[in-house]
Amino acid sequence: MVSSYTEFEVSDTATAFEGGDGHRQFSHLTKGSSWALELGVEKVLNVTNKLEPYIGGYIFAGGVREEEKMDVLKDNTNTGWKTGDYEYVFSRGSKASIIGVAGVAGFNYFMVENLAIGAEFSYGWSNYTWKGGEVTIEAKEGATTIEETYTRSDDYKIKESEFGAHGAKVTLSWFF
Repeated sequence: MVSSYTEFEVSDTATAFEGGDGHRQFSHLTKGSSWALELGVEKVLNVTNKLEPYIGGYIFAGGVREEEKMDVLKDNTNTGWKTGDYEYVFSRGSKASIIGVAGVAGFNYFMVENLAIGAEFSYGWSNYTWKGGEVTIEAKEGATTIEETYTRSDDYKIKESEFGAHGAKVTLSWFF
């Protein structure tokens, strides 16, 4: 059994064109963390005393916490709240539970008897159930500010499934 914890932060700034002369400039920031408990099996393919490739599979369950903020700096696309050039901020907090199954392939290269460096790639299916969270929208035009906040109940759920690469990692392992 393996447990994992990851913190992440992704940000970008872009200008999106939506026909005519209209455009939207925005910055986007997503922060969060995830954790998982994994239970799996591996079949070691003994090649040499130093190189040890393996294949296997695992099931996992965990959770994700995420905060997202999109700051629209200028919007004159006429697709927003109202016509004109204005600014608004959309922020959202969410949490999700996750379950899945994946196959794994990798290798360990033993530098000394019980210490190995390795690499691993996993591919599989995962199912996320997002629920609850709080959403805040703040719009500004000149000195006027409109703010709206609402909390989603835990009855509000979004389910997503994905099939694909689950990750690649480099490992340093000590065997005892």
